[in-house]
This record gives sequence, structure tokens and C-alpha cells, in this order.
Amino acid sequence: MSTKTGFSKVVASLTALKALDITPFVANDSVFLAGSSASGDQLGAQFYWSASSTASGDDINVVVPASAPASGRWLRVEAGSVGM
Repeated sequence: MSTKTGFSKVVASLTALKALDITPFVANDSVFLAGSSASGDQLGAQFYWSASSTASGDDINVVVPASAPASGRWLRVEAGSVGM
């Protein structure tokens, strides 16, 4: 489990989130998506990295990196979640 706290990165769009190099991320590192299409479009959210996830991507709750790894997904943090 990562000992990092806070966001490890902020990205402007879903396209930018998918394009991130996933190599440096470890379990529970988080990224703040500033917007889906563009920063500030009211569709932003916090996501955390789950290296073991194989969930199907829906670009809302589960984002699959553009590199399409067999495992490893960005998972949306649910409202009210604590202790990441």
C-alpha cells in the first residue's frame, strides 16, 4: 500500500487520464480528473490506481489506460470514501 497522501497528479481530461504513463503509480495513488472533456466541465472526480483491477472500463467509474493492460485500472473514489 502506498504511503503517499493527497493527489499524486491532476489531469485536465479523460483523454489525459487514459494517456498517463502508469509505470510510476502504486496501489491507491490518486489522480484528480479536472473534467471529462475539459477542465472545469463539472464532470471531474478523484480516481485511484488499482493495479490488480480487471474491471471493464466505462469511462465513468472505471477508466482503462490507453495502453490497455490486462490488469490495472483507474477507479472512481465514491463520495464519502475515506482512508485511501
